[in-house]
Amino acid sequence: MQGMLSLMLFAGAMHVDLARLQKYKWHVATLSVVSTSVSTAIVGLVMWYLLPGIGIQLALPYCLCSVR
Repeated sequence: MQGMLSLMLFAGAMHVDLARLQKYKWHVATLSVVSTSVSTAIVGLVMWYLLPGIGIQLALPYCLCSVR
């Protein structure tokens, strides 16, 4: 499955117009950072809220940390 995903990503990257991507680099960077931060916050807060229901107590910073 990972081999197929690699091929699909490579094929998709071959069709990227680099001049157009360069024009929108700040938009892409901003949206990726913001969306990753919001997603991390949502998942971390939901886990922090739900984990005590199954008997696991974790501090909020541990739930928000995305490093393994």
